[in-house]
Amino acid sequence: AFAVPRKAGAKTDSAAIRALIAAKRPLVLLGDLNLPPRLVTFAGTPAVRAPTHPAHPPRVQLDHVLPSANLNAVASGVFWPASFEPGYHLVYDPKLGIAKGVSSDHRLVWVDVTL
Repeated sequence: AFAVPRKAGAKTDSAAIRALIAAKRPLVLLGDLNLPPRLVTFAGTPAVRAPTHPAHPPRVQLDHVLPSANLNAVASGVFWPASFEPGYHLVYDPKLGIAKGVSSDHRLVWVDVTL
C-alpha cells in the first residue's frame, strides 16, 4: 500500500513507495501522515476509518494504517480507552488531564493482519 497526497507542494517519496509495492511483499504503511482521508490515495483498503486528531475530542483522521492488498485486516481500531477501561493511564494524567504531555495529541491506530 502507498499514500500519495494530492496536494500541490506536498513532500513524498513515491518512487521508493512504488518500489516497495513492486516487490510484492506484504507491506503496511502507517503513522501520522498529517493528511485527511480525502487527500490519501493508496493500493489497498484503509484498516481504520475514524477521527484521530486532536486527541480530545477528535475531529479529523490524520493517522492511517494502510495494508497492502495481499494482507487481510482482521481487526483494527483506535486505541483511546475510557476512564473505566485498562490503559486509561496511558492517555490521561490527573495533573495534566488529557493532553499531549501524557502520550500524544493524536489517538493511536492499530491493526491485526494475516497473510
